[in-house]
Amino acid sequence: KFWVDRQHDHGHDISAETLLSEVSGLTGLIKFDNEGFRSDIKLDIIELTAEGIVKKGTWNTTEGVNFTKSVEQEDEASLKPDLKNVTFVVMISLVDPHAMLKETTVKLEGNDKYEGMGIDVIHELSLMNGFNYTFREQEDGNSGNPNNVTGKWDGMIGKVISGEADLAIADITITRVREQDVDFTMPYMNLGISILYKKPQKSPSLFSFMSPFSTSVWQSVLAAYVGVSLLMYVIARISPKEWTNPYPCIDESELEELENQFSLNNSFWFVTGSIMQQGSELAPISASTRMLASVWW
Repeated sequence: KFWVDRQHDHGHDISAETLLSEVSGLTGLIKFDNEGFRSDIKLDIIELTAEGIVKKGTWNTTEGVNFTKSVEQEDEASLKPDLKNVTFVVMISLVDPHAMLKETTVKLEGNDKYEGMGIDVIHELSLMNGFNYTFREQEDGNSGNPNNVTGKWDGMIGKVISGEADLAIADITITRVREQDVDFTMPYMNLGISILYKKPQKSPSLFSFMSPFSTSVWQSVLAAYVGVSLLMYVIARISPKEWTNPYPCIDESELEELENQFSLNNSFWFVTGSIMQQGSELAPISASTRMLASVWW
């Protein structure tokens, strides 16, 4: 019988003895640290294949994952067929620059009499994979088309489907009908054929004049416009030279109030004319307002 609120008399001894014990198991040596967690864990990474269970690597708490071979190398090795000493019959057609006859004074036979980009590709692939090859020329240069009645293919594709040849390298256009019966590699040459059409024109919007600049630029211009206008109004009010006599024939001592040309509306109008490079009938008089106008211009 156990009690939650009661400690076993020998519980501490049993716990300490458990932490000190070491047992060999399927995953290696089992031992614990001071906090009761397993330490020095070492696991084998395995994979179930057609040949059975294969060890791929190991994992431990200090080094982490360690593969004997990378997963990419294993997958590539399993998918890559062994082509060594295999002889392929390769169909070609004499079309520049894919396959051409060598222009020499000596009569050449077999594969030696051909040159071209397609010939070089097959040669390099044979060096990489160790296979042999024999070129067979398609005299009429027909890539291959299906017969509408029998459904059989002619040309180079027909020879590949019938087994007379293993592959063909030439300027063969990839079409949907051909891809239904034969496999193509990734194209190594694109002619760049495309359809050109006039780009549709949409009517300009009301704010299309704002397109040359981003929104943040226009916001900065607006903020500067408002700031300079308000600053011009304040400086003109402070500067005594901006207060003028609207009636030169009357002595200033007899006037009750002088006028200032830079009212709030006039200040905004002056800054607007400046930014539009049109000017206005307003002209700053004091040095401070002239300096501000010069900076804004």
